[in-house]
Amino acid sequence: MTAWRFREEGKIRFKDKVTVVTGAARGIGRAIALAFIGEGAKVALVDIDGEPLEKLREEIVNCGSQALRIPCDISKSSAVGEMVNLVLGTFGRMDILVNNA
Repeated sequence: MTAWRFREEGKIRFKDKVTVVTGAARGIGRAIALAFIGEGAKVALVDIDGEPLEKLREEIVNCGSQALRIPCDISKSSAVGEMVNLVLGTFGRMDILVNNA
């Protein structure tokens, strides 16, 4: 069971926007990612801890939304560059960044 629900079709604020959420594996980051999904966004889930990211991605995809799991240590600039390239390669753009990590 998920802790979020989609808004009514006419009231979705972030339909098809691409959101990157760092620190998305748990806590506030997870809640932020789910809130954006509930508002119609596609979300790139970024965290150093890949296992909970995969569980969250599966939860989101099983509900019919789009999410990309990116294990990444954002303290390393080369890893951040790879993460950005992966998001752009998958979704074609980045509209929103939540730097929660």
